[in-house]
Amino acid sequence: MAEKRFVNTSIWRDEYVRGLNHEEFRLYIYLHTNESITYYGVLELNPLKMTIECNLDTETVQEILKKFEKDDRIFVKELQVFVCDFIKTIWPNGPNPVTLEKLKSDAYRLYPEIHEAVLEEFAAIEKKTRKIKLK
Repeated sequence: MAEKRFVNTSIWRDEYVRGLNHEEFRLYIYLHTNESITYYGVLELNPLKMTIECNLDTETVQEILKKFEKDDRIFVKELQVFVCDFIKTIWPNGPNPVTLEKLKSDAYRLYPEIHEAVLEEFAAIEKKTRKIKLK
């Protein structure tokens, strides 16, 4: 588990993030910087822990998680949460191609029914990675 997480400063220009209220933003940042999140953006769904660590009530955490899922920012399966834009948050220039393929493989294996938002996220990362190589 990581002791440090870095957040891409472009988060402040993200229209979605800028539209979040304080409670939503707190949970959004928590999801991206939680010590238990895997390198490809999966963490255990534990609303009680989220409630305590974010200083939010349980009902608020549940409502925000539903909002994030409806907005294709997270994907919940059983007791796990896949944070769709986690990869671009920690790798602003995109991971190297080998790492990206590993991330995709693991994500598909864990989430065979992965939805369009996640597929688009990987496609955007691949496109950005290719542009960086050309420079």
